[in-house]
Formats: sequence, C-alpha cells, structure tokens
Amino acid sequence: MADLIETIFSGVLNILSVIITFKTIEIFLDKKDISKNAVLLVKVMVWLINFIIYYEFNNIYITNVSSIVLMITASILIYKGSLFGRVIAVFSSVGLGTAVEEVVWRLFTYYNVAEEMELFGGLIAAIILIIIVLLIERFVSVKKDKYITNQSYINILTVLLGNIILIYLLAGMEGVDRTKILLALISICIIDISTFWIHNKVNEVYREEIERQIMTEQILMYKQQFEIIEQSQKRMESFSHDIKNHLLLLYNYLDEDKSDLAKKYINDMQKLSSVPEQYVRTGNSELDAVLNYSLRKADEMNCIVETNISVPSDEFIQGYELVMLLGNLLDNSIEALEKADNKYLYVGITVDKGLLLMRIKNSFDGIVERKEGLLKTRKKEAELHGIGLRNVDEIVQKYNGELSINVNGNYFVTDVLMYL
Repeated sequence: MADLIETIFSGVLNILSVIITFKTIEIFLDKKDISKNAVLLVKVMVWLINFIIYYEFNNIYITNVSSIVLMITASILIYKGSLFGRVIAVFSSVGLGTAVEEVVWRLFTYYNVAEEMELFGGLIAAIILIIIVLLIERFVSVKKDKYITNQSYINILTVLLGNIILIYLLAGMEGVDRTKILLALISICIIDISTFWIHNKVNEVYREEIERQIMTEQILMYKQQFEIIEQSQKRMESFSHDIKNHLLLLYNYLDEDKSDLAKKYINDMQKLSSVPEQYVRTGNSELDAVLNYSLRKADEMNCIVETNISVPSDEFIQGYELVMLLGNLLDNSIEALEKADNKYLYVGITVDKGLLLMRIKNSFDGIVERKEGLLKTRKKEAELHGIGLRNVDEIVQKYNGELSINVNGNYFVTDVLMYL
C-alpha cells in the first residue's frame, strides 16, 4: 500500500514540476493561437512520458535528458519564436529547477533534517521554485502583461510559504506512519497545484476584462468615425446634387461684379459641406478613428488643439497596435487636461523613411505624483492605467523603439520613436 501511495505522490509531484517548467518558459515565450485543449493535451503527454521514463529507469540523468527533449518538442508545438529562443527558454527553465533542487538537497544534507529526504526535499524544492518563478514574473519579466494585484501575489506567496512550514513540521515528526506522511504530502502538492491554477485563472480573467474594456472603447471610436464618414457622404451628395444651382448663383454674382457676395457664398458652402467633429482626415481609418474620438473629448472641454499629422493612408503598423498605442497615450492626456485650467493639446505624428515619430504635448495642473522615481497616476483604477502604459511599452519595444514621458513646466511631453 505504501509503495502505491509513494508512486501516486511521485506522479502528483511530477505534475507540479511540469506545470512549473511550462510556467517558467511562458516568461520568455508567447503562446501560439491554438486551442486550450490542444495545449492541455501536449502538457499531459509531456507529463505522462516523463513520468514513465522516471518510474522505469529511476535515473536522474536519463530523466533530465528526456525532460529537456520533451520540453523542446512541446515548445515548438505551443510557443512562438525561433528554435534558438525556444531552446534557451527550456534550458533556462530546467537549469533554474536543477539549481533550486541542488540547494535544497545540500541544505537537507547539512542539517540532516530527516531520513525521508527524497520525499520532503523534492516538494520543498518545487514550492521554492514556484515562489521564484512568481517573483520573476512579477518584477523581472520582460513581458509586462501580468494583471494580478500585489495583494493577490502576497496571498499566493503566503499559502506557498505556509506549505513549506507544514512540510518542515512533518519532517520533524517521529514515529508517524509513512503512509500518513505520504498522504499529507500529496495533499500539500494538490494544494500547490490548485493555487497555481487559481493564479493563472485570475490572471486570465483580469486580462479578458481589460481587453473587453479596450475593445469597448475601440468600438466607440469606430462607431463615431463611421458616423462622421456617413454624415460627410450625405453632405457631399447633397452638395453635388445642387452644384449646378450653386455655380449658377456664383456666376451671376461675378457677372454683376459682386465679388464680396461671391466670397461670402463660397464661405457658407464650405461651412455647409464641412463635417463637424472631423478634426483629422488622413485616410487611415484606425488613426482617424482614434484621433477624432479623442480630439472630440478635448474640444468638448474647450481645449486648444493643434495637430501635425503626416502619415500614409495605407497601414504602416497593425491597426490594433495603433489603436492601443495612440489610444492609451491620448487617454492619459485627456485625463490630465480635465484637471488643468489652461487646456492645450498638441498631437504630432510623422511617418518618414521607415520611422514613426509621435509627440503628444498636453497641459496639466502642475501636480506630479511619483512612486519609486516614476510618474504615478491619480486615476481611481490605477491598475488599468499601468496596464495601458505596459501595452504601449510592449508595442514600442516590438518595433525596437523608444518611449519617453517628461514634464516641461506645466506640460506633459510624450515622445515615441519606432522603426517600421
């Protein structure tokens, strides 16, 4: 019976190890657009094959080699990137796990914690590795797409540290039946797997909520832009229908030497044919949608608006990237303008010789809050603001660009440089 339970414990511990390994790889690589069921199937196959090899050969070196081969194969199936990048991610993950296990074994040997070192040591190493991966994900990872709050991380880490204490107490117990110890360790292992699953699920829910909000705002932008286009088309049709009458009247004015009346009539026709709220018309639908949506907000606040837009009408970066990049930056500007007495907004965007240059300058109330040397938002939903800027930074980094936000007197100046 004890042997069966020990095999079950080894299998559950191996599940936890596979989960941690994939989680570490995901710090470096992005998933492909494949179904969740396909991803789950690959992970289950990696665990099953790896556990069979571990159980049959009971050799750490053979197990490690098989684990590396399986993880590289899985990374090719699941994740994006070059083969070299995938190999580096896998070796980094496996190397980190091996290093943590080595430290734990040496500490156990030095302090002679218990005879059942293999049971306790493997689980403690796995939990410590989870903690390290979570800290890397939160504070070191280049991928800034994590949405869980600091409080949630603290709660997760508290559970994991509590499990280490429980394992330590179990290791110190004498005369306890081995079967009961194994059952307790299996329970702790299942708790850790559940904690990790909840962490990922909460992260996914947060991400979906943020994306839903971004999508809602994009829909509003496009809806307004389509209304502007439709209104423009109707006015142009009306103007074209009466063009003969307009020209006839102008001809009469000029024929009778009434040039002042002709000029006034032309001005009136321009006002009639122009479309209100069509602040920018570049021919690029995404850019026009974002700019007209945001500049309308600024105009409603009686803000002085200046623009200098020189871009091609065709797509120069992906539409959703342009919406996220410019939309988030302009949202921050509008927020600052709401609190400013003298409202001024400048938007300059130029695409030339493979470079995208963007400058957004807006007035604000002069109050600057900083946290750890960085500008701090005064929004109630501070987490959403941070996510917006992280999304902007991700897009800029994708194009090997630079993003700078500076304070110049009572103005915020945001500059973006991207290599197209």
